[in-house]
Amino acid sequence: NLQQRTETYCDREISYCEGELQRGDFLGAVSDGVCHAGPDGVFNYSWGTDQIGAYLQEMVDREYDTAAEIVDSVMDHTTELYQGKPGDDASMIGLYLREENAVMVFTGPPADEDDDEPGVMSLQAFAGRKIVCGGTTGNIVARITGEEIVTDLTSMREDIPPIAELKGVNLVTEGILTVNKARELIEVSGGDISGLPDDRNGAVMLAAELLHADRIYFLVGLSINPYYQNPLLPESMSIRRQSVERLAACLMTLHKDVTVDYC
Repeated sequence: NLQQRTETYCDREISYCEGELQRGDFLGAVSDGVCHAGPDGVFNYSWGTDQIGAYLQEMVDREYDTAAEIVDSVMDHTTELYQGKPGDDASMIGLYLREENAVMVFTGPPADEDDDEPGVMSLQAFAGRKIVCGGTTGNIVARITGEEIVTDLTSMREDIPPIAELKGVNLVTEGILTVNKARELIEVSGGDISGLPDDRNGAVMLAAELLHADRIYFLVGLSINPYYQNPLLPESMSIRRQSVERLAACLMTLHKDVTVDYC
């Protein structure tokens, strides 16, 4: 618990606390319009700092991913208390210290088959969420791990191939089409996960995983798939590589820590 002190400045008493935030702590500041939100602009004195504190604790206990989600939840509840008609300025800012969210995306078979197993081992050893993009890549992971890929046809859409399930991997999607569509969704949403479509398909799920992440590591296999390759491009510049690099650049504009390695 923080120790409160009071000092006098210009004939006014100012109370303040000092301390160090730890991971899992949330620091918020609200205007008085949030503290006493009530219908028809009438202050609600049953909704004050203690109740807001309890509400925030509940939000943090749910392990929300960002400060924005916590702040939005409080402000949505404030709007409900006002019945959509605020009677005073209602503002909030927040700072949330949490564990880093890390994601690894393994996409495309390595140029040398001898690198298949090291690539899969890197995926397995990664400390974070694991994503595989590409049917051939998924088959490589399944073969080396001895697990079975199960396709989820309920996730198939007209322009988006279905996802699959594979033990030890959080998300398995098709490759280039899904990667490109996920980038488009991220760009359209402006990086706001709440702006993604409410649909369970590979592109939306991949975009959501990437927007939730703080650190993203792409491992891109350079084996050329002639079905996707543009004959006007040199062999060293595959369509897959272009797609991943465009996605990585998009994510970096959102201040994500992005690394792209090739195999």
